[in-house]
Amino acid sequence: MIQELYILEMSERNDDKGKRIIIGVSTLFLVAVVGAIVFGISLNESGSNGNGDNVNNKKEHVTASVKAVQTLCNPTNYKEECEENLMAGVGDSTTTNPYELIKLAFNITIEKITDKFEEMNILHDIEKEPRAKMALETCRQLMDLSVSELERSFIGMSEFNLMSVDKILMNLKVWLSGALTYQDTCLDEFENTTSDAGKKMQDLLTTGMHMTSNGLAIISALSDTFTNLNATKLLGRRLFQDSESPSSVNNGGLNETLILNRKPNVTVAKDGSGDFKTINEALNKVPKKNKTPFVIYIKEGIYQEYVEVKKNMTHVVFIGDGGKKTRITGNKNYIDGVTTYKTATVAIQGDNFVGMNMGFENSAGAEKHQAVALRVQADKSVFYNCSMDGYQDTLYVHALRQYYRDCTISGTIDFVFGNALAVFQNCTFVIRKPMENQQCIVTAQGRKEKEQPSAI
Repeated sequence: MIQELYILEMSERNDDKGKRIIIGVSTLFLVAVVGAIVFGISLNESGSNGNGDNVNNKKEHVTASVKAVQTLCNPTNYKEECEENLMAGVGDSTTTNPYELIKLAFNITIEKITDKFEEMNILHDIEKEPRAKMALETCRQLMDLSVSELERSFIGMSEFNLMSVDKILMNLKVWLSGALTYQDTCLDEFENTTSDAGKKMQDLLTTGMHMTSNGLAIISALSDTFTNLNATKLLGRRLFQDSESPSSVNNGGLNETLILNRKPNVTVAKDGSGDFKTINEALNKVPKKNKTPFVIYIKEGIYQEYVEVKKNMTHVVFIGDGGKKTRITGNKNYIDGVTTYKTATVAIQGDNFVGMNMGFENSAGAEKHQAVALRVQADKSVFYNCSMDGYQDTLYVHALRQYYRDCTISGTIDFVFGNALAVFQNCTFVIRKPMENQQCIVTAQGRKEKEQPSAI
C-alpha cells in the first residue's frame, strides 16, 4: 500500500512461558489485513509485562496507538485532519489495528457529512436566488449518493479477505472516488451563482471532503503495496477475477445475444400496444434492490419525458428498436436557469444497468450551452449500440465504472465529460457545428485527485 516500507513491532509477554515474541512486518497493511483478518492476529492485544506495571503498559499502548494513526495517515493529502479525527475517534481504546482504524475513518467521514444535512436544509429553505436554490437541492441528492458510496466502502472493508483482495481494493477505490466526485460536483453546481450559498456549502463540506480524500489515499496506498509486492502472482490471478460483473459482460466483451434473448418483464409503447405508454410508468415496476435483470422493452417512438433510474433500481435493462427509432428526448439547459446536473434527459444511478439499441437526446441546441442528454452514475453500467445526441455536455460519464460499445455520441463542447472510469470500444464521436465563438472539444475528464482510478 504505502510507497515506503513500514515496520511494526508487536510485543507479547506470557507469564507461563516467559518469553517475548516480536513480529516484524514489511508493510503496515499487509500485516494488518492479512495478519489480523485472515490469520486472526490482533495487533492491539498485549499481555502484562510480568511486573504488574499497568501504568507503563497503558502508556506504551497509547504511544503505539498514536504511531499507528500517524503511519496510517502518512500517505494522505490532509495528514493533520486525518490524525486529529482518528485520535478523537479512537479515544481511550488505544487500538493499533490498522483494519479497525480504516473502518473508523470511514465511519467518521460518513458522520462528518451526515451531520451537515440539517444545515444544508436550512440553507436551502432560506435561499432566494433560484439557481443557488437549485444547486442546494442538487447538493442534498449528491450527498446522499456520496454517503451511499462511503457506506458500501465500509461494508466492503468489513468483507475484506485475502482471496479477493484485488477485487475488493479496486471496488473501494472506485466507490471512494465516486463519493469524492459527488462532493466536488455539489460545489461545481454553484458556478455563476451570485449568493454566498456556494461558499457556505464549501465550508460545510470541507472536512468531509478531506476525510474522503484521505480514505481514498489510504486504500490506494494499500493497493500499490500489494501490486509492488506482486501479491497477485503469489496467490494466482484467477482468484482475483470479479465474479460480480454483469452477466452480459465476459472477458471484456459484451454478450448481446444473452440480453436480447431474455423475455421482457414489461413493454413500453406509445401506441398503447404494450404494458405502459411511458418509461417512467414501467420503472415503477422494478423491484427495489433488484438482483436479476429486469428487462424493459421500449418500442419504436419518440418519448418526451425525463427518466431517472434511481439508485435502488439495480439490474435494469432498456432494450429499444435502435438509436434512431427508440429515442428519449428533452431540452433542459443551463441558459434557461437549470444547473448542468439537472439538465439530463435521462439519469442512470442504479448499478448494473444495461442499455441496448436506445437513443438519448437533449435538443436544446448549441446556443443553450450545457444541456445533458444522458448522465450515468451506475457502477458496472453497459451501453451497446446506443446514440447520445446533443451539443455541449451531451454525455455525462459522472462516476463509477461504465462500458460503451458500438455507440455514437454527438456534440460540440466537452460532449463526453465527467469523472467515471469509462471505456469506449468501437464508438463513433460526431463533432457538430458549434456557435461562431465556440471551439469543439470532444472529452473533458474531471479527475481532481491523483489517487482516483478514473479515466476516459
